[in-house]
Amino acid sequence: MNSFNFLFFSLLFLYSFSNSDTDFDFYHLRLTWPTSHCLPPNNCTIPSWYTMFSILTFIPRTEDNTPTNCSSTYPFNYAEVSTFHSLLAIMWPDIWNFTNPEDYWKTNWESHGTCSLSELKTEKDYFRQAILLHNRLNPADFLANSQILPSNSIPYSYNQLDNAIRSVTQKNATFHCGFYGDQVVLHEIGFCIDKQFNVFDCSQAMRDWESDRCGSDHDSQSIFYLKSVP
Repeated sequence: MNSFNFLFFSLLFLYSFSNSDTDFDFYHLRLTWPTSHCLPPNNCTIPSWYTMFSILTFIPRTEDNTPTNCSSTYPFNYAEVSTFHSLLAIMWPDIWNFTNPEDYWKTNWESHGTCSLSELKTEKDYFRQAILLHNRLNPADFLANSQILPSNSIPYSYNQLDNAIRSVTQKNATFHCGFYGDQVVLHEIGFCIDKQFNVFDCSQAMRDWESDRCGSDHDSQSIFYLKSVP
């Protein structure tokens, strides 16, 4: 192989490799209920005024894979989000450190945001789009429309939660639960977003994988949507 051909195929290989790291099919917007994350033994405090689901992650992904850390050439630059810091701090706080979310944003950008550069060209675009989606997709409001409200004494079934979200979006979401003693508690609700930023049905395989801790009996399993840390 002559030097020209060697160089050509080397560049082709590198191009394919670099693009394979950033290929993705859709976004997964994961919104978390902060109260559930502050249950013991976790040590965090949610401000009394904070009564919404917050952005946990905004992840470019395929059906069976989540690419991470896709570009080291575009490190987090706070200046790009400084103009909407106050809004971002409300929508996408660091649950474990409400007063200083910048490190959390940095982690999310470098782990996931850099994998969206084929569609969202800048850090500012990535965070701004997450905020726009959060404004459209407010699980607390969707649940309240079906009379599902935070409570430490009244549990709900998976199907009640699922139907409440679907009644508004007309699409299947993902749910993630955790344990507090012998109670199953709601941690997250996620939405599958296409590259035009429309909500679409998350696959059943993805829903099953995400909801493995929500119980296998979706009619009878009690899930607590906690109002406060007990």
